Amino acid sequence: MKELKGAKPTGAILVPNAYLTHWGHQTRIVLTDTLHQKFPLDEQEVILAHELGHLVHRDVLHDIGWRTLFIGLWLFACQHLLFASGSPTMRLHSFVLSFTHRTVILLLFCYTIFIGFFLLRRWLRRWSEYWADEYALQVTQNTDAFKRSIQRMAHHSVLPVSNTRWKLLVSTHPILKQRLEHANAFAQRQASSTARLSQVDV
Repeated sequence: MKELKGAKPTGAILVPNAYLTHWGHQTRIVLTDTLHQKFPLDEQEVILAHELGHLVHRDVLHDIGWRTLFIGLWLFACQHLLFASGSPTMRLHSFVLSFTHRTVILLLFCYTIFIGFFLLRRWLRRWSEYWADEYALQVTQNTDAFKRSIQRMAHHSVLPVSNTRWKLLVSTHPILKQRLEHANAFAQRQASSTARLSQVDV
């Protein structure tokens, strides 16, 4: 990639970032001004490849599907837990008038189900980010640029750095340490593959 052709200014966006938008037949990869202007070209190429990985894997559509499924299942479960019998009007009337300790427990249970779906969806987001990283590494074959780009993004607080248990659970992206380890593991795989090919040629 010698240049980013057709890049247009998007306004005063100080945080370096990139993201994929998908609406109907319209698909765009957006690079913020700071990223386009301040990041070296090889790092921009890796970041662009990462977003292309999301496009290839259809992650936007998958995310919408998972979100719809989880919300539907949560509403269905809570409806049956809180309004077990009777017509909808009678069930709501009975629920309001008979607000007991059992009702509080059921509400807490519904909240627990919601938290469970929330954490599962976050795990799926991190999984999609992992494979988008893998796609970027395979396409560009530039491990050093990949590592520099995510370290630079982390420096601007775009990527999570903390390795606390809670951060690991709620983050939509793998933390910096995990992504660097992924890049190092990819480089080792590539080196092993090259070594095997060399042995075969000999």
